[in-house]
Amino acid sequence: TIDLFKQTARVAAESGADVAIYKVGYPVAGECGQGSVDSAVAKYPEQFAGFKEGSCKDVGYTVADGQKTIKIPVWGKTFTIDLFKQTARVAAESGADVAIYKVGYPVAGECGQGSVDSAVAKYPEQFAGFKEGSCKDVGYTVADGQKTIKIPVWGKTFTIDLFKQ
Repeated sequence: TIDLFKQTARVAAESGADVAIYKVGYPVAGECGQGSVDSAVAKYPEQFAGFKEGSCKDVGYTVADGQKTIKIPVWGKTFTIDLFKQTARVAAESGADVAIYKVGYPVAGECGQGSVDSAVAKYPEQFAGFKEGSCKDVGYTVADGQKTIKIPVWGKTFTIDLFKQ
């Protein structure tokens, strides 16, 4: 048997080691973004951007879903974030948001993607032809703004991210 331990942030800071930080819902809604930063600066994304020390798997996001490189505001440097999704079963049990998409909606020739509570995701899938996942899963990778729509019958508004191929 092997017991695994991680250093406290203070010990890691003293040693100059990198620490893992994560944030649910960033930079992609419905997913968890995780990166590794020098322990000496980890306090900044935790304090100013809502990141937490640890990994996405600590909060149930275990399915790798690529990477995204972002530019850090003010600092100006780029940072690559590993993306993770929950398994469909975990998302459904936890009541977490899941990403859904539909090609050709709400704009012909584009893909519309949004994030909904897993408890209600079955309705747009069943009645409106949405699928669980993201537009990039079907080759739509170029962001093209957002559109807010009113859901028929339900009457609530929903913001959809638009993507082109």
